[in-house]
Amino acid sequence: MLVQRRTPMTDFERFFAPVGNMQHEEREMTTKPKVRVSEVEDTLNFVVELPGVDKSTMKLVVNDENVMTLSASRTIGESEGERLMIDELSSLDFKRSFIIPTKYETEKIDANFKNGMLMISIPKKETLKPKTINIK
Repeated sequence: MLVQRRTPMTDFERFFAPVGNMQHEEREMTTKPKVRVSEVEDTLNFVVELPGVDKSTMKLVVNDENVMTLSASRTIGESEGERLMIDELSSLDFKRSFIIPTKYETEKIDANFKNGMLMISIPKKETLKPKTINIK
């Protein structure tokens, strides 16, 4: 995760800068995909918003300590001879990690990418699911 040093003067200068004058590198540092994490019944769900990201640049890894790390990139290039008037698009190169509670089975992660949304589902371990006992 990138750390950007901010000062009140930097914010003040940026506020009064001409429109579209933000440095491309600065936009890259502040770009961060939105994430939703929820629990539905016996499943931990992640939804990550990744518009314009190619599936081939994504990598999802879970290590021995139950840390799930997602990385991806998106490159917005300029055409030759292009003169930008407004450029609010930014390249994206990020890595984000989440600690997965031990009650979930990281070996059974299901990840699907469709329409710029990455959906990750992690089921709860069978031993932790409530069981109904028949009374005789």
